[in-house]
Amino acid sequence: MWSPGGRAKRQLASIAACPRDVVLPLVEVLEQRQLRLVRIEPGPCALWRLAEQRDRVGRKAEVAVRVFLGDLQAVGVLAAAGRPIAWRCTALRRG
Repeated sequence: MWSPGGRAKRQLASIAACPRDVVLPLVEVLEQRQLRLVRIEPGPCALWRLAEQRDRVGRKAEVAVRVFLGDLQAVGVLAAAGRPIAWRCTALRRG
């Protein structure tokens, strides 16, 4: 938690999807305030990393696909050597 004039008590993590030209001005503001960014990555990469921490893909697998399902959308992430390299989103129909 961030407190004005104080140091961070805990780390803050967020997952968001937005265009690069939206992110860069926000990064500049954070850097001006001397806040340290640990990682900036696309949302599907963050989902892959979290899923990999919770449930590892077989170590012998060179290529793997994970599909993250939501109520109205699915995101498929392709990874090679444990690193996400491509993703696609698709809308889902109810039922």
